[in-house]
Amino acid sequence: MMNILLAVEDENGRKLNDEEIIDVLIMYLNAGYESSGHITMWATVFLQKHPEAEQEATVKNRPTDQKGVTIKEIRQIDYL
Repeated sequence: MMNILLAVEDENGRKLNDEEIIDVLIMYLNAGYESSGHITMWATVFLQKHPEAEQEATVKNRPTDQKGVTIKEIRQIDYL
């Protein structure tokens, strides 16, 4: 990977400097470490700001083998 970062050029022929290469490597290290936590956090923030989307997601995530709607679901879901 380091060889690729050292050799890569943009459309103007400019190569990455040392600081940019370090930034890319740190980004890759953090992406594997915190990506699941960040996506969960942002999904929660989005769903709190848009409750109608949360209700729609609840309907879409029902088990596919479940026939019909349960009484519990009817009481909890305003969005159909």
